[in-house]
Amino acid sequence: MTDVFISYSRRDAEFVQRLQHELEARGKEVWVDVEGIRDAEVFPEVLRRAIESSDAFVFVISPDAVRSQFCVGEVEHAVALNKRVVPLSLRAVPDADLPDAIRVRNWIPVGDGEFERGMERLVAAVETDLEWE
Repeated sequence: MTDVFISYSRRDAEFVQRLQHELEARGKEVWVDVEGIRDAEVFPEVLRRAIESSDAFVFVISPDAVRSQFCVGEVEHAVALNKRVVPLSLRAVPDADLPDAIRVRNWIPVGDGEFERGMERLVAAVETDLEWE
């Protein structure tokens, strides 16, 4: 099972690459679509299977991500599976634009100089079973 599935807009790919490398450096197995989908593969099904086989679902909040039908669908699938959903706030988005399942959770800020502290909080959130706390 993968530790973390990252849901994001391709416009935030540079940030997500950094995020992936930092998580892997901390011993986490990370699934990111650019490496997990083969050419010509039907990607929505691949994304669903990857979410199903992950422990935690990380959603990178940005205006582009909340406008993406694919990202919103990923959130809905993760919630339906009762995955641990961890929102990372990269760029500001009006609350009304956020999927409900993201809006109601405590976000971890990772933009504008908050990356290192955000990484610590993200790893702790991924490793914490809120049901048993």
